Amino acid sequence: MRNPSRHNMEPFRRWEDRDSIPIAHRMAFSSFSRSVDDIWGRHIKRPYWIVLMPGYTPPASLDKQDKDAMWLPTSPKDPRVVWDGFCATALFELIRESLDPAGTSPYIKVVNAETKKIVEDLRDPEIMAMRPIRAKGLGPRGVYNHLVEVLYWAEMLPSGDRTRTIIQDILGDRKDATATEDGYTRSRAFMDEKRQDHDPWEYQEDVLRRAEADEIKLRPLCMFGPAIGADRDRLIRDKDVPLLALADKYTLSHDPLKIEDFRATGRPESYYRAAAEKGRRRREEERKIAAATLRQVEDIDDRERHGSGSSGPVSKDKNPF
Repeated sequence: MRNPSRHNMEPFRRWEDRDSIPIAHRMAFSSFSRSVDDIWGRHIKRPYWIVLMPGYTPPASLDKQDKDAMWLPTSPKDPRVVWDGFCATALFELIRESLDPAGTSPYIKVVNAETKKIVEDLRDPEIMAMRPIRAKGLGPRGVYNHLVEVLYWAEMLPSGDRTRTIIQDILGDRKDATATEDGYTRSRAFMDEKRQDHDPWEYQEDVLRRAEADEIKLRPLCMFGPAIGADRDRLIRDKDVPLLALADKYTLSHDPLKIEDFRATGRPESYYRAAAEKGRRRREEERKIAAATLRQVEDIDDRERHGSGSSGPVSKDKNPF
């Protein structure tokens, strides 16, 4: 039976439709991606690559049973491009979510596709050292909570940094599908090629069929973690994990975090709770200031009513004017 949603011409799926799609396919509009959102644009050249260098081995922090994991089983003999995209920051974040959670491998690089030079991550090293590390054994709810933690951590980066927007897009926290560089480029190319009048699911199936028949070539993929649901024990552990509330009505009491908040204490157990605690302290201080101000006003009113120099009550039968 055909999936009724296949005839939805929207090029971008909703968060609930995309939950089982590996994060790499959602974070960067890549020529490697097999996603229905991307495969039609596999011919478009991207300005940035993720490259695995000779000497590479899968990092110890990588959970190969995580659906988002990407790795090569052996070290490449030559530098090998394994993913690409339009935003270098998105690729740096993809590395942390899919290739190297601890961010310590010297053999995983972002490279400028035109100059072939390594691109440095220019984000503050002190803040980057405190980025939440994706734990092993996470299910869908645990992954969501981890990304919420990354979102709150990203508030410490300066205004204009793209990290927070990228994570918001992954979480489905933005109505605008073109908020990120890759999202904007995907949408623009989709319209330029008039793809909105075609069924993207049928096109995806046709490309995969032709590739399997050796009629066309697709870029070779890394190894990927198993599909969501393959690890039953992981899902059982995950089903009772409480989700962190992300909606604005729940987070108005959370104050933005700054690196200065953690220089003395180091990385907190939870940036989400740290933001809530910072907000609680701020509100408590505001209540104290309001209470002190009220007492001062009451004291002034009391002195004006009973202070010296008062001539006493005016006689009711005498007009003071």
